[in-house]
Amino acid sequence: MRLILMPLFIIALLSMPASASKIFKCLDGVGRVVFSDSECGAGAEVIQYQHPETPLDKIKRELAEAKVQREAQRKISEAEQRKRAEFNAQQKTLRASSCRARFMQLGLKIGMQRSALLRDQLWQFPDDVSKTTTASGVTEYWVFNACEGYGSVRLYLTNELLTSIHN
Repeated sequence: MRLILMPLFIIALLSMPASASKIFKCLDGVGRVVFSDSECGAGAEVIQYQHPETPLDKIKRELAEAKVQREAQRKISEAEQRKRAEFNAQQKTLRASSCRARFMQLGLKIGMQRSALLRDQLWQFPDDVSKTTTASGVTEYWVFNACEGYGSVRLYLTNELLTSIHN
């Protein structure tokens, strides 16, 4: 009889859906071991059993995990895009104010020294520089390219002094 009950018990366990279950191990009136899903007496021993995951349950679990992972990646990507857009908007505002200031020639004075221009954040990074050296000295031509709504600004320096401003 015991040989018949054990395989039946195992088959019953395997046919159940995958989840944690409480199984009770008891002795019947004759002293045989009996397994049940409900308490079967005062001396019942509780056995925790984790049913094996079925292939279908595994697929469902993996699909759910993949969906959670894709959602997390999408949120990260959206956050990065928002940060990038905010940064680009700030840079555009800074460039526009810089262009306005350059176009209005803020901080420029004929006769300024080259070193003073290089210390000023508006003028320290020209987009293009041409340098000509002759017997009479060195001439530099600094170009600050046009930006939205403003033309380019060109500065001429002779022997390290600002001699001409063009826009």
